[in-house]
Amino acid sequence: RTAHSGDARTLVLEIDTPGGALDVLWVLQRQLYEAESSGIETVAWINRHATSAGALVSLACKRIYMHSGGTIGSALPVVVGAEGLMPIPDATVREKEISFLRSQFAAAAEKHGRNPALAAAMVDPDAEARLIKVDGEARVVGAGEYDALRQEGRDFSLLDTLAVKGKLVNLTARRAVELRMADALADDAPALMERAGLNATAVVGPLEKSRSE
Repeated sequence: RTAHSGDARTLVLEIDTPGGALDVLWVLQRQLYEAESSGIETVAWINRHATSAGALVSLACKRIYMHSGGTIGSALPVVVGAEGLMPIPDATVREKEISFLRSQFAAAAEKHGRNPALAAAMVDPDAEARLIKVDGEARVVGAGEYDALRQEGRDFSLLDTLAVKGKLVNLTARRAVELRMADALADDAPALMERAGLNATAVVGPLEKSRSE
């Protein structure tokens, strides 16, 4: 969907997907960044699931709103095998793909003020992320920062372990908002318009739905 009011333009992507092909993903990500650089506000509305490639497309948007029953995450790269979707069998290729995707997820999150460690844990089952309280502030840290704080003898408390080795992060909508990976909940189009600051006179135009395989 696209929406515009006066001189302002907003591109709204309604997302509900289990993922898709990586080549399509890179095209979408590049187009979103180009749109943003040209002054278009990019908004992802996860209604209801943004899994795999859908998670990165969402993170590439400046703002994210989610249906209260929605989820975001679980982005391990897979291939189509005889029994359906399966992890990439070649260990070297798998590590290369995960390493690249991990950096892309982290960079997309960081670009819009979201936590890169938590984003990386959506795609890398070996990544770790913890919610701690340090200097009176709650924040999410990756394994490296967590270990560094311990070695420095900093005074902090562990509030929650968000990602442990062997499990990908998949956040519920409410948890995503709590952790600032999403901006707010929006269960329908009117709620989305209100949360996104699009007034009642905004012109909204649906785009043709497409699918990637």
